Amino acid sequence: MKRLFNFLLVCGFFVLLIGCSGKKNNVTLTATPNLTPVPTTVAEFIGLATDEYDRKNYVNALEWYKKAAQIEPHNSLVREGMAKTYFAKRKYSDAVEEYQLAIDEKPANASELSNKLGTIFSLTGQWEKARDAYMNALELGWVDKNIYLELGKAQIWVSNFPEAKNAIGKALEQDQNSIEGRFLFSAVGCLDNLEFARIDMQKVKESTPASDDEKQIVADSATLLEYIHEAQLPSQKDWAGVYLAKGFTTIGYPTLAVAEVKPVIEKNPDYPQAHLLLGRANYLLQRYDDAEVSYQRFFQLYGKDDLVGWYYSGENYYSWGRFDQAVTAFSNALKVQDQTYAGVLHYKLGLTNEAQKNYTGALTSYQASVNADLKQRKAWLRIIGLQLGEVKDVDQAIVAAGKAVEQFPDDAEVVTNLGWAYLEKGNYDQSITVLEKAEKLDPDFAPIYFNLGRIRSLQGDQQAAREFYIRAVNLDTTGGISKRVEDELNGVQQ
Repeated sequence: MKRLFNFLLVCGFFVLLIGCSGKKNNVTLTATPNLTPVPTTVAEFIGLATDEYDRKNYVNALEWYKKAAQIEPHNSLVREGMAKTYFAKRKYSDAVEEYQLAIDEKPANASELSNKLGTIFSLTGQWEKARDAYMNALELGWVDKNIYLELGKAQIWVSNFPEAKNAIGKALEQDQNSIEGRFLFSAVGCLDNLEFARIDMQKVKESTPASDDEKQIVADSATLLEYIHEAQLPSQKDWAGVYLAKGFTTIGYPTLAVAEVKPVIEKNPDYPQAHLLLGRANYLLQRYDDAEVSYQRFFQLYGKDDLVGWYYSGENYYSWGRFDQAVTAFSNALKVQDQTYAGVLHYKLGLTNEAQKNYTGALTSYQASVNADLKQRKAWLRIIGLQLGEVKDVDQAIVAAGKAVEQFPDDAEVVTNLGWAYLEKGNYDQSITVLEKAEKLDPDFAPIYFNLGRIRSLQGDQQAAREFYIRAVNLDTTGGISKRVEDELNGVQQ
């Protein structure tokens, strides 16, 4: 990346409106103004970096921070600035490294920065590290209304349920109306007193959400209540943990599912559904070998004519990297299902074939997926991607992309793929028109600007290409575009 940053810096960054095909492009590119005089002090570099960060020009911000670090490598403000910029780019490992350097340079800020480390570890599923970071922040005196809630979630994911309930309880003391806090407290409460948990969960369901996240929590509470109702039926007394485990796996809390279903297996070791759910929970926890043991036990007890069992087993094999066994599992699922799930199963087979670099087989499976269900969006995207990439059949890619747009006319990613296909065909005017439509659908979708950059480069306007590439890198949240931009820019230089 160093070559990329250095190259972008020397290109110069301006505020431009790029014209495409004789028309004004509606992208305003904010960049570093011309500098007179050239900055020389750390304070000046930090000021420039902060301005760029506020404009979401993260490439520029990082370059200024790096120049400041060359002057004062042990400056905690520089390290914190680099960390927050990497975090904004979702380059979490780099952000962790910089936050830890900042703590080393200024221990007085350790409480606040430990809290930020906890956030990163939570986002990346490193729950033990998240728990330790939050606890360290609290021990150092950090005060934040959300830290106890975040600590509670981390404790749930490491199966420390009493401490989870304690932390969430403290969070509710600070904000008794927290929908997430009440939901989590009720969810953990299912392990102790199901009726009390049901009453509390019902209140969560009846809450008025104020955000999309809260809407999802309310929806999850409604889902879990259905399984709580089943678990409380007198006829299901011995199997209550199975219903609750199914609820928890459905809403994505596998550690609670394991805690509910294991006692059922201890009392009823030959109950197949309990083993199936334990396998699913272990799969969600990425314990693939444990999941395999549970699935095999399920098949021994139930037989091998179960769609869900084969589907779950196939997903486990795929994530485990055992692709031959995944193909067998998904193929068996197709044999026992009634075509209702054919689209999904063929898509999974396509992914597995693609992982094995069997691109012909993958295309066949993806095509079968959309034939079974035209709304299999991911299958359409993979068809287009393979035809433009490994298979190199641009004409068929254009056909597929056109059909995909018919199904998803308001999907920026799908529309961008049609623009990409026209680009590869050399139809630049058509590509620009389509990409401008995609931009209106989602102006923050980075591949739009990457493809516009490629077009401008191929048309000989290298300055415009650089501006689009910079825009793409700044919007890239996965890191996948940055390397491609570097390759393109190296081509521009040559």
